[in-house]
Formats: sequence, C-alpha cells, structure tokens
Amino acid sequence: MGYLFSATEILFPIYFKEYVSKLFPNQFYLRDTQIHSRGFFTVINNAQIIIKPEYRKNIQQLILTNKENIIKMAIKKSKSTTPAFSKTNLFPVRYIKVFIYERDKRIRHLRFSGIPDDMICTIEVNNTKTILSNDFDGIPQQIGQYRIVWNQKWIEQQKTKHFTV
Repeated sequence: MGYLFSATEILFPIYFKEYVSKLFPNQFYLRDTQIHSRGFFTVINNAQIIIKPEYRKNIQQLILTNKENIIKMAIKKSKSTTPAFSKTNLFPVRYIKVFIYERDKRIRHLRFSGIPDDMICTIEVNNTKTILSNDFDGIPQQIGQYRIVWNQKWIEQQKTKHFTV
C-alpha cells in the first residue's frame, strides 16, 4: 500500500503536467527577463521569448493572434522570478518590451547581440508618460496599445515565404 501511494505521489504531477500541456499547448517559452520597479510601477525590459519549433509555420499570424498571451506570459513569469513581497510584484506593470526570436541561443547572445537575423519582432506596451522608447530600423505596426516592430532583416529572409505586413 505504501509503495502504491509513493509511486502515485511521484508520477501524478508528471502525468498531470503532460496532460495539461497537450490540452492547452503553449507555443512560446520565456528564455530571460529583466524586471525592476520605477516609482510606483513595474518595468519589464528585455523579455526574450522563443517560438517552439513545431509552431514556426505561420509566425506572423501566430504573433498577431497571441500578442495578449505573450505579454501576459512575460508578466507572469517575470513576476515569478522576484520575491513574493517585493514592490515589483505589488506594483502594476506599466511598461513591457518583449523580444521574440525564432531560434534559441545563449542568454548573453540574446541580450547583447544587437539586432540578430533571427529576431522576429518586438512587442511593446507603454502606459507611462515618462518612458520614451526607441525603435530599431524595422516596420512598426500599432494595434491598440500593442506596438509591434517587425525586424527588417528577418523580413528579407522570409521573402520566399511571402511575408506580408
């Protein structure tokens, strides 16, 4: 009886997580993030999100339809890296900038490499009056409060796949 209970206790979380991931697949994963507070709000800078290989067929449409989920996931995982009672967890997020990449690399390469060819776009939500953002040389697209800037180098690579903005 004890063996059965301990085996169930160990295996149930594994099978449950596998079941949930099949039921609600996640197309992205967060590689790295930087979070800090500024005044009475929280700022999330340089959140790097990688698209999983099995979902790279229509990347533009995937990003446009899941932009809210990408921002929510970045906020949730960024706040989970800080202590429970820190002010970054308690204050609302008013500025977030997410970089979306096609392939995974080392964290230092993603963070400090400038604008690599495999960076697809950035998604930015800026609800502050003090933070001014600067865009790189790309194609900007404003959808509500979401500002998406597509990478020009990545677009040139995708011309054979009929990329349209």
